[in-house]
Amino acid sequence: MSHFRWLATVKYRTDAGISEVDHQFEEMFDLHDLIERGPDWNCIENIHIELNPRRKQYDDTVEQSSRRTLSPEQLLALLQGVKENSSLLFPDRSKRS
Repeated sequence: MSHFRWLATVKYRTDAGISEVDHQFEEMFDLHDLIERGPDWNCIENIHIELNPRRKQYDDTVEQSSRRTLSPEQLLALLQGVKENSSLLFPDRSKRS
């Protein structure tokens, strides 16, 4: 199974016609660097971005996702993370020191 989150298919205009390049990446901001590496971005015809079609099924709707609750294990991990780094909740406090 592929572990990347996003798949971008970039179509470039070439002398021979349209050339497609697939980019696999985890975070959306990574696409910027992939595009900048070339070919020349001025030759882009279009870009199609989709969630990795080969990752595990996730069929929730926006409404279902907003109603999802954290498991007890997830809550404990979140609590531990906040205890170790309170700036996660109060980012301005770390600037006052």
